[in-house]
Amino acid sequence: MPRPRTGSAFKHGDHWDIRITLPDGTRSKSLCLPGKTEAQARAEAARLTELAEKHGAVRADAGPPKGPALTIAAIVDRWCSLIAEGSLAPATKSMHLQNARGPILARFGALAPEQLTTGALRGWLREVKARLSPSRTRQYFFSLSKMLDDAAAEDWITAQNPCRHPKVRDELPAMVAPDDDEKAHHTEQEAKRLILATKAPERRVRYVVALTTGMRDGEIAGLRWCDVGEEKGVLVFRIRGAIARQGDTGWATRRATKTAAGRRLVPLHPSTARVIKAWREHGWAAYVGRPPTDEDPLLPAADGSPWRPRSSHFLRLDLEAAELPTTFDEQPFEFRSTRRSFATWLESHDVSGELIDRLLGHAGTSVRRKHYAAANLDALLRAVSTIELELGDDEASDESSKALTERAEGVPMRADRDLDTPAFQRTIAVQQRAQNTLKTGGGASLPSASEARITRASDHRPPSPEGRFDDSPDETTAVGPADPLERALVLAAEAGRFDVVAKLADELHARRVAAAGNVVAIEPKRGRR
Repeated sequence: MPRPRTGSAFKHGDHWDIRITLPDGTRSKSLCLPGKTEAQARAEAARLTELAEKHGAVRADAGPPKGPALTIAAIVDRWCSLIAEGSLAPATKSMHLQNARGPILARFGALAPEQLTTGALRGWLREVKARLSPSRTRQYFFSLSKMLDDAAAEDWITAQNPCRHPKVRDELPAMVAPDDDEKAHHTEQEAKRLILATKAPERRVRYVVALTTGMRDGEIAGLRWCDVGEEKGVLVFRIRGAIARQGDTGWATRRATKTAAGRRLVPLHPSTARVIKAWREHGWAAYVGRPPTDEDPLLPAADGSPWRPRSSHFLRLDLEAAELPTTFDEQPFEFRSTRRSFATWLESHDVSGELIDRLLGHAGTSVRRKHYAAANLDALLRAVSTIELELGDDEASDESSKALTERAEGVPMRADRDLDTPAFQRTIAVQQRAQNTLKTGGGASLPSASEARITRASDHRPPSPEGRFDDSPDETTAVGPADPLERALVLAAEAGRFDVVAKLADELHARRVAAAGNVVAIEPKRGRR
């Protein structure tokens, strides 16, 4: 039989104070009893305890009644609703919701919060880290810890969060930084070879920007033409935002940079400045079908809207096309290898760590860096210019012309290199429709290079409602034209070489007029209405 509650009394100076235990297990505030003896104080405590038990008294500052005990499953449901309405980034919300409704619910859903002991958590962590990566294990754990913290803050539970016990955290796997020889990167010569071998013009520009600025993929996607300009006589990218795959208003929408330090100015490498100038004057309009405005993205989708391509996927395709490795230490290359390459090159050219951190958008550690020292653009420009990535017009033209000539002379193309991207397949489909026009007697004249453009669909398709990407080809996709001249024309348009398109188009025009008296229109660019 449990000992009856009688309250407690203790001497405080010249008087006695009493406290009683309430029916819900909480303790009352101290009650001062001046002029009472110890016996009188203890009797009063017993009397008040009896009244509290009889009437179900609670503290005046207590919250609403807790009701029946919750299980972890019920807490998961409440927490998911709380998270969904919160202000976390969409990607962070998605991660927490998936973790809570998945592994956390499956393992602990039937338990009461009091049963979620430190021993249970340590055993769970040992099981998870034995089969999953350190980063995934830590994600699961921190989602559970945040859920229990929020549950305590919302008064859903009264127990302390066991995830905060130091011995539980001792079981977390450490995130070990890779050794120097384990950091996936490219050499400067490999980067140059990748750029010159990439046929899709918008991806070529993306690689030049990534490899000479060290920007994150989302930051590159967030660049607008108004973000390119001069600051103190130095041509710079003004990084002021990023395109998130899952943003506040949907897929591929604008958000702030990853950190406050990500808002920065990055000088343009001389080669990058030339590429951006040519892209502004010719390439962007040829790709989208209209001239760019200041608010347009630097590297848009085919319709001119902001987008986040599957850059890692396309990087591996283009590395393969350049006959370069697509893996590093048996792991597939990710797009962030361009950022690692940038940092590696600068360090190899004896650029100071502080300048590299500024260019990468890493926060400073010193008070001087955080609050007093402004960026020296001249020093940053000198640092960027140490990268040996000269892409001269003559060299690039020779490389493109050689590739087109080989294909025009009938050198077999690797299907998995040139025909596996949706954009290229759709370009072939346009040429097939042009051939069908010829066969049916269409008589429109072939436009000049300044008037013609190849209609292209975006390499990136929006995700399905389930979050998956559909890479299946269109029903209209056709195989490449058999005529080497027609093949060369399509490849020249894919590479953005409209000077070559004009020459090949004139030759094709003359040959077809002589042979059939009819010519093909390759979708002339429509004028503004």
